[in-house]
Amino acid sequence: MLEVGVNRSTTLTIEEEKTHFALWAVMKAPLIIGADLRTIRKESLDILMNKELIAVNQDPNSYQAVCPWKLGCIGQVKSVATTMTDGSKVVVITNWYDKWSSRFYFLTPRMLGLKFEKG
Repeated sequence: MLEVGVNRSTTLTIEEEKTHFALWAVMKAPLIIGADLRTIRKESLDILMNKELIAVNQDPNSYQAVCPWKLGCIGQVKSVATTMTDGSKVVVITNWYDKWSSRFYFLTPRMLGLKFEKG
C-alpha cells in the first residue's frame, strides 16, 4: 500500500513521497492509497493524482521496470527503467545517500540503457 500522505510518527517528506510514488508506478505495483483522503495534505494528494506517473503504471503494453545497468543496481545510486507502448523510456534514478553526503554522480544515457539515433 502506498505511504503517500499517511500521517504517522515517521511521516515521509514530500520528496520522499514523490520518490515512493514514482518507484511504485514504474514498478507496476498496485496504486492502493493508504492515506485518509479526508485529511491528506494537498501536496500529497497532488502526488497521488500525477497523471503522467499513473499513465506509466497503467500502460498495458509496458513491463515492470528493471535495472538497465549492465553491472546491476549495486550501491547507493540506483536506476530502473521501462519502455512505454509508444517506444518512449521512463527512468527513475534514486540516490540513497543521506542529504549531508557530498557525493555526485555522472550518468550517461547509455549507462541508463538509452540509445539515440542520429537525425
